[in-house]
Amino acid sequence: MTMNGDTWIEADLQRFLAEHRQTGSLVSMICVRVPNVGRYGRVEIDGAGRVLSFREKDGLSDPGWINGGVYLFRSALLENISTQIRSGSLEHDVLGRLPSRSIHAFCTEGKFLDIGTPEDLAAAEGLLTEAR
Repeated sequence: MTMNGDTWIEADLQRFLAEHRQTGSLVSMICVRVPNVGRYGRVEIDGAGRVLSFREKDGLSDPGWINGGVYLFRSALLENISTQIRSGSLEHDVLGRLPSRSIHAFCTEGKFLDIGTPEDLAAAEGLLTEAR
């Protein structure tokens, strides 16, 4: 499992692993529904739970699914990641280059926190204390 270091997400990781194994996808990614996708960018998902595309931050403030920053990779793909990324982004340099529908979206409506702003960093203490 690979996780972003600046996010916290409430999700059933055992079910996430089971779905990853069941789908046989190259990558499984936890997606979380948020009330405002404008800050994060949107993940477009089909009815079977496959990622169709990643939409960059577009200024829209509507609800939708975003990348929660938690991933499971098939071992062959994981071994190649170090050769694909010298500097840059896992999301852009690896996930964005995979064939459409090769990423499984494990969708949750659990709590999510991205500590990318000073306000969210301050809110993290309360959320993490509550999560214990």
